[in-house]
Amino acid sequence: MSLLDLKAVLSRSSLEVVCEKTCSKLDLAGLVGLLQQTQMPPQPELWIGVVEFKPLNQEAYGAAGAFANVMTWACNSTEFRRKAETIAATMDLYVANIEDEEPFVEWTKESTVSEAIEDMLLRAELNPNAIVCGTFHRYPFNEA
Repeated sequence: MSLLDLKAVLSRSSLEVVCEKTCSKLDLAGLVGLLQQTQMPPQPELWIGVVEFKPLNQEAYGAAGAFANVMTWACNSTEFRRKAETIAATMDLYVANIEDEEPFVEWTKESTVSEAIEDMLLRAELNPNAIVCGTFHRYPFNEA
């Protein structure tokens, strides 16, 4: 029985939940049990990825683009991208590409934590709103 199948009806003495399919009633304890069975939304965790940034104005930026590690709190790669785009916009850049984005815990299984990454971690781990960029590695022109 899914929560979508349920309608809550408030009576004077108790909360009754009427299921459209089975027409059975649950008391408050039954409702709590049903809610506990539903999946909780994912909790944000630290993610890291390599982001390619491109300037909105290449002449003013002085390069065709740059790559940088980005670390932020996210639940999935879509949220990671959204946050990378947020920080890019504050620098008159846009996100051209993202590679190897994954939860930091997974990343550490196959990568060595450098001093630069450790610094990013220290800045991000206690701030759920953090979007931390590492060193920008600029490139002067676009390859054909």
